Amino acid sequence: MGFKELIREARYTDALQMLLEIVKHSEDPNDLIAVSRNISKIPGSFYREQGFLPKKIAVLAGYSCDFITAVTRTYLLQHKIIADFHQTEYGLYEQAIHSRDKQLVSFAPDLCYFCVGSDQLGFLDVSDEIARWRALWQSTSALLSCDIVMNSFEEPLHRVFGNFECKWQPSASHFVRSVNAQLAQLAPGSVHFNDVNFLAGYHGRKNWRDERLYDMAKVPVSYDYLSAYARNLAAVCASAFGRSKKCLVLDLDNTLWGGVVADDGVGGIQIGNDSAGGEAYLRFQSYVRGLKDRGVILAVCSKNAEGLAREPFTARAEMVLKLEDISCFVANWRPKPENLVAISQQLEIGLDSMVFVDDNPMERDYVRQSLPQIEVVELGEDPSTYTATLSRAHYFETVAVTGDDLKRTEQYRGNSLRHELLTTVGNYEDFLKSLEMKACVRPFDLANLSRITQLINKTNQFNVTTKRRTESDVSRIVGNDGFITAFARLSDRFGDHGLVSAFIGEISSGRELRVDTWLMSCRVLKRGLELFLFQEIVRQAIKRQLVCIRGQYIPTAKNQLVEMLFEEMGFSRDSDTPGDGTFWHYDLTDQTTLHTTFHQTLCIERMEQAEG
Repeated sequence: MGFKELIREARYTDALQMLLEIVKHSEDPNDLIAVSRNISKIPGSFYREQGFLPKKIAVLAGYSCDFITAVTRTYLLQHKIIADFHQTEYGLYEQAIHSRDKQLVSFAPDLCYFCVGSDQLGFLDVSDEIARWRALWQSTSALLSCDIVMNSFEEPLHRVFGNFECKWQPSASHFVRSVNAQLAQLAPGSVHFNDVNFLAGYHGRKNWRDERLYDMAKVPVSYDYLSAYARNLAAVCASAFGRSKKCLVLDLDNTLWGGVVADDGVGGIQIGNDSAGGEAYLRFQSYVRGLKDRGVILAVCSKNAEGLAREPFTARAEMVLKLEDISCFVANWRPKPENLVAISQQLEIGLDSMVFVDDNPMERDYVRQSLPQIEVVELGEDPSTYTATLSRAHYFETVAVTGDDLKRTEQYRGNSLRHELLTTVGNYEDFLKSLEMKACVRPFDLANLSRITQLINKTNQFNVTTKRRTESDVSRIVGNDGFITAFARLSDRFGDHGLVSAFIGEISSGRELRVDTWLMSCRVLKRGLELFLFQEIVRQAIKRQLVCIRGQYIPTAKNQLVEMLFEEMGFSRDSDTPGDGTFWHYDLTDQTTLHTTFHQTLCIERMEQAEG
């Protein structure tokens, strides 16, 4: 039975699974376009129940974009995003912005995508070209208040000056390189790039564009590479919406090195540049180490005796990855799905934020069937393909790298030390005191904008409304007198947790503060930080002469943890509206309520200045 029949019979779970299987296994644009046409036939309510994000994307069209938007919509399905597209008329992308196109404005997009390329460059003066695009970004942000994704410009295939173009500044090649480099350097945090120039080089410029198709229909990419183009674009959009993965879980034998350490011995495994296989594993480890260095959490899940599994990391100098790069190391003989659940619990992250790599197809299938929330990488038999396979899947696409990202491994290794301490102290309050915690709470600022946006888009469990915002959304709130905002940093004797909590409250005309966003990283649960932050919110609300704070808990599949947060903070419950969660209020004029809030015991010392 095909997915059309399944949809007609309202078997939406089976239909969605079939659509996703097509996306995973087919790169044929015809298949992907067919999926796109059927996505909207499944009710939006079903998608919302499954945790999909509805998002609106405006396409500012420098080319004919119908094929691109159709296949991109299909790939966004993999990221659990249901995308609605609005496309401007071909070639009128600048006019649509500068004339404040009514249809575009009323569409109110969450993201704008400029589908442009080198055909839209003037090839006269680099500084004028840079000024033109920067002005267009600024006008777009002012008009639509959303993040922007823009293509990089592909270098020309046909070079008038031949190889001399790399030296000759007036050449088209040199012009495109200069524009790409300067735009990337000058782009604000709300502007992201779909790197078409890289894609053209990766797949081969000669075949990247079908010049006959371009001449006839103004399609900027060959039909053969349409899926590669759209997959890349979908990954950038998904990252802007906070849908990237957090953790890479690795098998060891024949995954990080060649051979089986228990059979071949530490000296017998393949790693290093003394063999072709060893080179391949070395390259894969180098790529994985790079992911770790930019903030991806690494974990090990191996069927091995733990001591033997750890030995290559210390005994073989060729190993690029070291034990200190691994935030969670699990090696035993229990089933891997069981160990993966244990890893997610120890790291305090969701299963759906994990990617699993294992050379054994039986283990991969077992994990897929047991834990469908986890992405499982389909490795081939040849280790020389491992790096490319993981890279082209775009699981860890990012639109920003923050200071907290660069400390990620250190933060999670610190959590392991905290767990060990917890087992040695007499009670939980003694444990909290022994942590010697320090925290600071500050209003939102531009210096921490990327990290605040990242936290808003990735936090699921401790999140009362689960509202998602782009960096453009958050930037408009910074310094706005109509809001009270706060972020919190926490550190203890084991290290710095970084920026781990955020609050947005909007001031209404009735001198009330309405909680729009209140969230906290699961890494710092049950430390008292939520009360520490709330005390500061109450102080600021009283300072602004407000009389009440109103909150709403909107339930999701993942945020049951905060179902009673408002009650725990001293709120009173109002009458509820079916389907809208629960409603609460906190009376800022009630001295008894205020006394209770400010006289609870906290094991956190205040830091006066925010760090980093």
